[in-house]
Amino acid sequence: PVCLRVIDGCPITSGDIVEESEPIHVVLGNFASVILFNIISSPEHSLVVGLPWFEIHNPTVGWRKRTIEEVKV
Repeated sequence: PVCLRVIDGCPITSGDIVEESEPIHVVLGNFASVILFNIISSPEHSLVVGLPWFEIHNPTVGWRKRTIEEVKV
């Protein structure tokens, strides 16, 4: 297991990363990529995108609509 920490550095309450997915082909509008997902037990969210993904792909985020509107390729 790998300890997952939230933005303030504390361990996430849902627990450690216990598994990694097989490569999954993901398409978001004009963006396509193969991604390996770290798997945790989350009662509320089916997908959490981390800061490294945002830094690499620099998407346009619709904060009010809670959407990723454009991903730079």
